[in-house]
Amino acid sequence: MIVYFVFLVLFCLIFAAAAVTGLLWVGFAAALPALGVFWLGGKAAAEQLSAVSECSLLRSEFGTLAQNISDGVVVYSHQFKILYVNRVTEQIFNIKATECVGQKISPQKTSGSGITALTRVIFPLLADSVTQISESGEWPQIADISTNEPKLNLRVTLDKITDGGSPAVFIKTIHDNTREGAVFEEKTEFINTAAHQLRTPLTVINWALENIKNITSGKLPEAERAADDAMIISARALKITNDLLDAAKIEEGRFGYKFSDLDLVQLVQDAVEQIYATAKQKDITIYFEHAGLESLPASMDGERIGLAISNVLDNAIKYNNPNGMVKISLGSDGENAIINVVDSGNGIPAEELKNLFKKFFRGTNAEQLEPNGSGLGLFITKNIIDRHGGKIYAESQQGRGTMFKLLIPLKRANIGAENKREE
Repeated sequence: MIVYFVFLVLFCLIFAAAAVTGLLWVGFAAALPALGVFWLGGKAAAEQLSAVSECSLLRSEFGTLAQNISDGVVVYSHQFKILYVNRVTEQIFNIKATECVGQKISPQKTSGSGITALTRVIFPLLADSVTQISESGEWPQIADISTNEPKLNLRVTLDKITDGGSPAVFIKTIHDNTREGAVFEEKTEFINTAAHQLRTPLTVINWALENIKNITSGKLPEAERAADDAMIISARALKITNDLLDAAKIEEGRFGYKFSDLDLVQLVQDAVEQIYATAKQKDITIYFEHAGLESLPASMDGERIGLAISNVLDNAIKYNNPNGMVKISLGSDGENAIINVVDSGNGIPAEELKNLFKKFFRGTNAEQLEPNGSGLGLFITKNIIDRHGGKIYAESQQGRGTMFKLLIPLKRANIGAENKREE
């Protein structure tokens, strides 16, 4: 819509220039009535004046529209001359339109912090941080741009109007995420602090309960059972705490990876053994099939992949039926490890499958069966699989259970520079 109106405004400007010629024709026609051209010249002038009037109206409508939207709007020529900025742009950069409209912006334009920040939006490579959202060569171009002085976090969309195949005018719309970013940082910091403060005492409680269980084993059956129940609750609270910390690290880019050579058969076997006690409590049987594979060499982050597998197994047990079944199978197509986890639970509604891997999402059935879940396990799992260059899928039928399929490259994926893990 904005692009359309800008095009009309530019057209009006051209027509306005032509209107001068039309007015000359009026005078000329008035001076030469004897030549019989008065009517012809007057009609042409009237038509042009009418068109100018319509264009002025359209220009006014564009101005009204641009001044009343919630995003900033900047229009500039292919020579980087600023043609228009709206009120929101003035507010974002703390500048006045009179300071920049009609001015040619260059990378050296540093007459004020607001103008400097605007220059960095016009020339994104000058910004302190740029994240390209759209594909290269794709229009409109979308990028997240951050500046430190002043502190701004912006989502910038660039589009163009061409003239004969060459760009004539560029339009940038600017959405200010600065406040949302500050709120998000505060929330993340609070979660980090709270989770760190909870993790240590929960670990100590778990250790104390395990000692109580060992002391009472075979001597005080009731105390032993009470310790078992308390350990399960404590372990659940500790897992939620760790999930919160991991999710925060993922969003901050601090969830690093350490790749090493390992045996995937042994890794899956370890994950099954760790969750065996939880399955036994719900009378759920776990089957592990590995198609006759004695071992499956792979280059992965064993701790992260182990966490991903454990999260999927945990869901398969947690949302299963009593006396149910979980089957995990491991195979390979030569390039990828293929891990399938099938359960005999109630299944997931089809309309909820697309949201399974979103942060904090919990399905309707999940909330009924397990009210205390965090909704973070599958979000973390997908991130781990994605960072290994793999894929994870879910298939489900209500009343018949769910299958998760993990495809993970056996050779180390290219994960870029983010390779440092923070504990």
